Amino acid sequence: MTKRKAVLAENSQKNSQKRKRPLTENATHLKGFRWPKGVTGNAGGRPKKRAISERYAFVAEVPLPEVVRKKFKMPIGATFGDAGAIGTFLAMMEGKHGAAKEIREAIEGKATQRIEVVGSDSGPIKVSLAETVERIREFYGLRPPTTTPQKPADLEPLPA
Repeated sequence: MTKRKAVLAENSQKNSQKRKRPLTENATHLKGFRWPKGVTGNAGGRPKKRAISERYAFVAEVPLPEVVRKKFKMPIGATFGDAGAIGTFLAMMEGKHGAAKEIREAIEGKATQRIEVVGSDSGPIKVSLAETVERIREFYGLRPPTTTPQKPADLEPLPA
């Protein structure tokens, strides 16, 4: 054993001896501060924060400084959001694919992936309930029912 490991082992042993109470009793002094059974101290869970998105939303509504507004010939009262939208459209018109994608996703949402499912002959898929049940029985090693269920004789229809 190296000298360093020996020192660490000795320290660990000394610390164990210093403990006034066993580890299982360490939290007993906190019992008075626990939540009652069935009550939670965090009913809403972890806060649903979107720190960057919240900042973007805030800045988007801030009016442009007068110097910037005049430089880009924006109307009075234009915001950073207005300038960003116009800038994105101008970038799209310059052929920048990322800007076009951003505009489409902002308007329509993300594009869905289309998947076509067809049968073996490229036609519709045909499903037979009887065949499906038989395949399930075969897969799980189940026997088919020997008799069909019958209506019990002692049950009579209820009066209307």
